[in-house]
Amino acid sequence: MIEFDFIPFHDVMLQIAEKVTSHEQEVEYYGDANVDWNYYMASSMAGQCFAVVIKDDGYLVGYSVFTIGGNPNHKHLIEASNTALYLDKEYRGKIGREMFAYAQKRLFSMGVNEISYAVKNERIGNLLRRFGYAPEHTVWSMKNE
Repeated sequence: MIEFDFIPFHDVMLQIAEKVTSHEQEVEYYGDANVDWNYYMASSMAGQCFAVVIKDDGYLVGYSVFTIGGNPNHKHLIEASNTALYLDKEYRGKIGREMFAYAQKRLFSMGVNEISYAVKNERIGNLLRRFGYAPEHTVWSMKNE
C-alpha cells in the first residue's frame, strides 16, 4: 500500500541517508554525494526543513526535501526550495505526479508563497510544467575546476 507523508526531515533522515548512494549513481552530474547532514538536522529542528516521503508497505520508495524560509529581500514572502528529489525507477511513471501535487498542497497549506525546483533533467521540468510551474529565474554557474 502506497502512503504519502509530509514530515520534519530529521524524522526520516536516516532512511534518506540509506538511499543517497543509489540516488547518486543515477544523478552522476554532481559527483559523489557529500551531504551536510548537520545543516539538514539544524534546519529541520528549527522547523525549516521538511520531506515528502513515499512508502510502499513501509519501504521508502521516494522523497522530496524542502527548505523553507523567508525571502530576505521581500520579508512578507515564504519560499520553499527543493534540495533533493528521488523516486525509485519502478514508481516514476506511477506516482511521480502525485508526489509533486502532494508536496504543493502541503507547502501551500503552510503559507508558502513560492515553491522552486532547480533541475537539470528536462523530463522533470516537463512534469513540473504540467503542474503550472514555469522557469522564472535563470541559474548561471561556473565551476572552479
